[in-house]
Amino acid sequence: MKLSSVFFFGAVATTLGVNAASAWACTPPPCWPSTFSVPNDAVVPANVQTLIYSAPFAASSGQTPSAAGFSLRDSNGGEVPVTVAAVAPGGSQFRVTLASALVPGNTYKVHYPKSCGDEPSLALSFKAGPQSNSPVTIGSARFLGYRLGVAQAPVSTPGICPGTTVPVTAALGKVSIAPTPEMRAYWPLASLRASFDGRGVPLAAQSVLPNGDVEVDLYAACASSPGSDPGLPEGTHSVKIEVSVSGVDEALPSLTVPVTVSCAPVPDGGAPLADAGVLNPDAGAFVPDARVADASLITARDGSTVDAPSQPKSGGGCSAAPQSPTSTAGFLVASAGIAMTLYRRMRARVALREREQRKRA
Repeated sequence: MKLSSVFFFGAVATTLGVNAASAWACTPPPCWPSTFSVPNDAVVPANVQTLIYSAPFAASSGQTPSAAGFSLRDSNGGEVPVTVAAVAPGGSQFRVTLASALVPGNTYKVHYPKSCGDEPSLALSFKAGPQSNSPVTIGSARFLGYRLGVAQAPVSTPGICPGTTVPVTAALGKVSIAPTPEMRAYWPLASLRASFDGRGVPLAAQSVLPNGDVEVDLYAACASSPGSDPGLPEGTHSVKIEVSVSGVDEALPSLTVPVTVSCAPVPDGGAPLADAGVLNPDAGAFVPDARVADASLITARDGSTVDAPSQPKSGGGCSAAPQSPTSTAGFLVASAGIAMTLYRRMRARVALREREQRKRA
């Protein structure tokens, strides 16, 4: 058996295994876990006024969520005065308002119950940085280029757990955002959303560079699974970038950036898209880009990289159980298509190299 055949059947087996494991039936969780708007080990402006705490609650219990047990403490263990009030009556989100500014350079620790019935415990810590004005604009955005890779596409099929993803072959368009100085300071509290024609577009990856710029990958699925989000259509589109900041009520003006994505091979004899790099539309050439990470990885705001989950982690939005064979079969069929696409790309790449070798000979 040829090596290419081994690769093909191995890709089919691997992809089928991943997709089969990604299809999960969903049942309501016994308890929605608590969250906090500040990531662990983040640095926030010392004069931040409002933070958001989401308390744990059991939807089936009929009880009103409570912020009991929440506390903010300084590095010496002293309690920091805060006012905690529900964002909406009966809701699980609470607005945490600080009575005074934090001390720049000091570390603060947040305690709260992590799940229903738990005792309050240390959940995370963060540091106060220099004071900064609240952002009034996001900054600027520009399109860097696109490449072929793998994206984790959200699945919205009824009965599948929210947060479930499947790997799809995709054209990945990279957008660079240069935040204003104020936006950089508040970025640990920010959430980014991309949309096209009024429809949200999933992010394949997001990372913060050492200089403070932010890069995001948007994708167009070249071979998708049933029920998975296809992302952007192929072509050039005006993508809207919106950023909201936890605790800041004023909406920031959105940014619009043209994004081009295509599943077609690189024109004019360029290198195959399967190679890691970015196609620069202006230069018309395939340009390697060391900053482009594997799209099957998620890059955290602190720059670290972690595996993208194929299903929600325990304690998340639902408890997982194997999906029915009928539903899983759709994933398996689509996965075979993905593997075939990868195989064809590999064969095209080998053929190109063979032609180049014959020319040199």
